[in-house]
Amino acid sequence: AGLREGAAVMFDSTKTGQRVKAPTGAAVAGVAGVIADVLGSAGTAVGQDINLQKDEIGSVILAAGQTVASGDALVVAGTDGSLRALNTGTDDGADIVAYSEVARTAGATNELISARITITRFKA
Repeated sequence: AGLREGAAVMFDSTKTGQRVKAPTGAAVAGVAGVIADVLGSAGTAVGQDINLQKDEIGSVILAAGQTVASGDALVVAGTDGSLRALNTGTDDGADIVAYSEVARTAGATNELISARITITRFKA
């Protein structure tokens, strides 16, 4: 299955042109944006054109089991492009992808939440 609406993606430096890929891990740098397209259940396919959101209010994926408060900074949680709250003690150098607009705890699966998307680098 491919990436879905609200997933954070990274620039793919191994390709020419405007190419992105799934995050390589948690709390990464090099985030290109958040997938803005509403995709089918299969998600993205390799080589598919997608629209990215880089600012303003949008939907992001809160990782399963994660809790955020309104205003929390969000970083990549894993290779599915989901997000979690920033940990200021361990996430130095990570890209902050967005700030949560809601207080929410995701259940057993990832959930879309509203966030203010703005990509910046966190320095402790």
